[in-house]
Amino acid sequence: MAFAYRVTVYRANLQRQFQKGGQGGIWLDKLRLAMHRACVREAPSRSGDLKGSHESFLSGARGGGYRAEATIWNTAEHAEWVHEGVAGRIFPHGDYLWVPRRRGSTARVKRTSVKGQAANPWMDRACQRVARRNGAF
Repeated sequence: MAFAYRVTVYRANLQRQFQKGGQGGIWLDKLRLAMHRACVREAPSRSGDLKGSHESFLSGARGGGYRAEATIWNTAEHAEWVHEGVAGRIFPHGDYLWVPRRRGSTARVKRTSVKGQAANPWMDRACQRVARRNGAF
């Protein structure tokens, strides 16, 4: 399941500026790229799946021409669980999970479930930090 962070701008008098080649569009694209890079840096890196699964794009004026969006999302299947957290136990789709024997260990052991995932909102932290620094918050 993909999890996304979106920046939306609504201003009729800035319509042309938020087209792809306008000043607002260039600013929004730079903001998108900065947020994308910050999300990749901030993502938990135990397996590397979350870091490698970030994608982003800039969409021009839609909905009457007064809107532009920069979207950053993570396409990893477990991204939402890591970002939002999971209460209770996590059960695998198959028969068992391979988990580390202890923290930092390369030895793995089979488990039929693991305890829940505490929320780690890395995308919110990264995007809000970049937004504040660039005057978009």
